Amino acid sequence: NSSLELATIYIENLQKTVSTDVNGYFIIKGLCTGTYNLSIAHIDCEPKKITVNLTSSQKLEVLLEHHVEDLQTIQVIADVHDDHTNTQATTRIKKETLQNYSGATLGDALTSVAGVNSLKTGNSVVKPVVHGLYGSRVA
Repeated sequence: NSSLELATIYIENLQKTVSTDVNGYFIIKGLCTGTYNLSIAHIDCEPKKITVNLTSSQKLEVLLEHHVEDLQTIQVIADVHDDHTNTQATTRIKKETLQNYSGATLGDALTSVAGVNSLKTGNSVVKPVVHGLYGSRVA
């Protein structure tokens, strides 16, 4: 039972549209006596069609049922297991392999994976090269 701002009232006979103000009021001036088909709509409301038999100036109150659409809940779940439905190949490095490279860098440990090489540019600077790609191209 609250006022709806910017609801649209379309007069089908005249192909004319007016909108409600901040208080939910609208005025249509210059109409002749007769029957008019009105189509009233507002965002998140079911549109309503009414027929008005106009004989003189009159006040018209129209109630629209307002619906607020709730978004569905999104859940993010971390899973440490392989996703077998994924089409992209994944490879895990075993804990023992990482322990063997404990004195080296992660880049050195990644060279144990097929298709991964390393680009060494310093004493402890190792960049992984995955199937010929490195730097920002490895995503």
